[in-house]
This record gives sequence, C-alpha cells and structure tokens, in this order.
Amino acid sequence: MGEKYILENEKGSVIVLAVVLLMLLTLLGIAATTTSSIEVQIAGNEHRYKRDLYLAEGAAMQCAQILDDENDAQELHPTSTTNSWLKDNSVEMSDPAIMLLNSQQSTIDPDNNTWYGAVCIGVGSGDSLDMTTPSSMHEYAIFGLYSGVGQHQIRVGYKKRF
Repeated sequence: MGEKYILENEKGSVIVLAVVLLMLLTLLGIAATTTSSIEVQIAGNEHRYKRDLYLAEGAAMQCAQILDDENDAQELHPTSTTNSWLKDNSVEMSDPAIMLLNSQQSTIDPDNNTWYGAVCIGVGSGDSLDMTTPSSMHEYAIFGLYSGVGQHQIRVGYKKRF
C-alpha cells in the first residue's frame, strides 16, 4: 500500500516546464534578432539608393543652372560651344558608358562620382511662334549620373529661349 507510482510523483515537473518555456523564449529572441538585422540591412540599402539617386539629380540640376546662367547663345549650341559636356542629338547620353566619355564631372559630390551632360535637341516644335520676340525656344535633355558602388542616371527636360 505504501507504493507510489512514478506518474503520481510530481517532483521536478516545474523545472521541465521552465526549461521548455526558456527554449521557446530563446527561439523567439533569435527570430526577432534575425528579423531586426535584416531590417537594418534593408534600411541601409534604401538609404544608399536614395543618396545616389539624389546625387545624380543634383548633378543634373547643376547642369540646368549652368544652362540657365549662360547668356551667350553661341555657348548653348553644340557646334560652336567650348563646353565639352554639351552635345548634339547624335550622342546617346542615356548610355552611362557613353555619358562618362561626353560629360563634365560635377562638384556636388565630395567623392567625385557624379557627372552631368546635356544634349541639344534643337528648336522645339511650335515654341517659336511668338511674333513680338525674334527668339526661339530651344530644347535640351540634361543628364545626371552617379557612378560609385552602383549607377544611377537621371534625365531632365529643359527649355531656354534665345
């Protein structure tokens, strides 16, 4: 009668339950740490992508400002200009390799990884019908390029009357 069955003995069951709960919490912690490190990597990649894209855009805006500040109409024609970054329609600036050969290095990036260039498209159709001013509206395609770890290129349209 004094025999006790092993199944009725509850000594040590709290320890087993505590070990199982600790293992579950450890797995949950490892999963949370892995997810956090992946999220940090994604945020870093997004930051670099945006920075590089904005550097390319800044180079294009620098070129637009140079075109806007130029008052000599001869300097805005690719055949008579001294600007090596201003080309005619025959140069395919949308190809980054060709653009690097036909562009000017920008001053906005301290690492010197940005370039700008422009293509003179010519007189815009229907833009020179003003009878009061003997001038024409000229169209340009302005390109900005960032070429560091990755490459980002941006194209901006620009018009100037002269």
